[in-house]
Amino acid sequence: SLHLENIEWDLDTAKLQAALDQLGLSADKIFQTATNWVGGTGMTVINNISAITVGLSNWVMGFMLSLYLLSSKEKFIRQLKKLIGALLPLSAANRVLAWGRKTNQTFSSFISGQLLEACILAMLYYVSMTLFKMPYAMLISTVIGVTSIVPMFGAMLGMAFGCVLIFAINPWMSLFFMVYFQIVQQFENNLIYPRVVGNSVGLPGIWVLLSIVVFGGLLGLFGMLIAVPATAVLYTLLGEFVNGRMRKKGQILDESGLLSMDSISSPEQDSSSSNKNQ
Repeated sequence: SLHLENIEWDLDTAKLQAALDQLGLSADKIFQTATNWVGGTGMTVINNISAITVGLSNWVMGFMLSLYLLSSKEKFIRQLKKLIGALLPLSAANRVLAWGRKTNQTFSSFISGQLLEACILAMLYYVSMTLFKMPYAMLISTVIGVTSIVPMFGAMLGMAFGCVLIFAINPWMSLFFMVYFQIVQQFENNLIYPRVVGNSVGLPGIWVLLSIVVFGGLLGLFGMLIAVPATAVLYTLLGEFVNGRMRKKGQILDESGLLSMDSISSPEQDSSSSNKNQ
C-alpha cells in the first residue's frame, strides 16, 4: 500500500522556474490571473450558489408555513373575523366578510375548473396524437396538461418539450406537431377554456381572455395565475355596486336598451319627495 509519509517531496524551484519560462508564464502572472478569476468568475459562481441556496430555503420555509396555516386555518379564520368585527361597524364588517366568502368561493371554483380544463386538454392531445401516430403521445400530452395550469400560455412550454422529443425521431413530424398544436390551442383558448373556466367562476369568456393579457402584462407569471379569479371577484363587486346604485336611483334598463324609472320604486320616491315638500 502507498503511504503519503513514505513519499519524499523534492521540489526543485530552479527547474520549476525554467518550465514556467518556457511556457511564457511567471509567478506574478499566475497570481494575478488567479486573483482576477476569484474576483470575477469566482464571485459570480459564489453569488449564483448563494442565490440558489436562498431561493431553496425560502421555498422550504414557505412550504412549511403553508402547512402550519392549513393545519389551523379554521382557528385563524375565526380570529380574523373577530378582529374585523372589533375594528369595523357591524354593517361594514358583514360586507367585508361577504366579500371574503365570495373571493374564497371564486378562487376555489377557479382551481377546480383549471384542473378540469387541464385534464380535458391532456386527453384531447393524447387521443389526437395517437390517431396521428405521433411518438411519445402519453408523455407529451401529460406535460402539456400539467403546464396548462398556467392559463392560456402555459401549454406553450409543453409544446416546446414535445417538439424537442419528436424532432429527435422525425424532424418533419416535429414541424407538423407545431402546426397541429397551434390549431388545437386556438380551439382550446377560444372555446374550451372560456367556457369551462369562465363558467366555473361566473365570468364571460371575453373577460377571461382580457384578464390574462392585462394581469400577465402587469405581474408576469403570477398575474396569469390569479388573473381569472381576481377579475371574477372584481366583476362581481362592480356588478353589485352598479345594481345597488341603480336601485337607489330607481332606474332600470328596459328591453329597448334605454334607462327608465322603475315603476315599483318611483312611486315611493315620489311620495318621499312629496313628504319632504310638505
